[in-house]
Amino acid sequence: MIIVLTMRLSLIVLIALLCIPMTAFAENDSAAMGPYIVHFDLGVPKSSYILNISEPIEHESKAGNLSTIYKLDITNKTESLKTARIQLTYFDDPQSIPTAEDIKSQILYEINTLILYILNNPDDLNSVFADTCQIDGTTGAVGHGKFQHKAVAINDSYLAVYYPLLDPEHLKCEIMSTYPWNDGTLHLLNTIHVEKAD
Repeated sequence: MIIVLTMRLSLIVLIALLCIPMTAFAENDSAAMGPYIVHFDLGVPKSSYILNISEPIEHESKAGNLSTIYKLDITNKTESLKTARIQLTYFDDPQSIPTAEDIKSQILYEINTLILYILNNPDDLNSVFADTCQIDGTTGAVGHGKFQHKAVAINDSYLAVYYPLLDPEHLKCEIMSTYPWNDGTLHLLNTIHVEKAD
């Protein structure tokens, strides 16, 4: 009886020790972005990246619509090609909420525009795709492209867009990432949550 209890206790301790590195590896993080708090988990240690919150940017469209843009940049400390940006745009006037297919089309347009007009590399258009997905409890879309800039290969780049449930007519969230899909980006998309600051 004592031997069985000792073996069970040893097994429990062993399992606990094996789980410690896994829980220490994935760390929740959050950042205050204007009147919002963004919670996320990249699935990598917090010590591996730096957060940089930009000052809010007031913007007026050609049509006279006012908005405020809040940006959070996440930069890997040792691998400069691993970056992510979370961008919240608050629209002063209510916006119509696009369908998931509209968001998907918007993502494809933005990635194609980046490749054609900014990077000027039309051969990379073959790698672009987008699909709808669930982000932060609502439907959004994520797009992917492989391209390079100035002979520096950026293997994978992702763009996701959704309209947070707390205020979908006024708030848009865009997530841009060059973290690999299974080493940061997917975890970020699965864990991001936007809420109002108290």
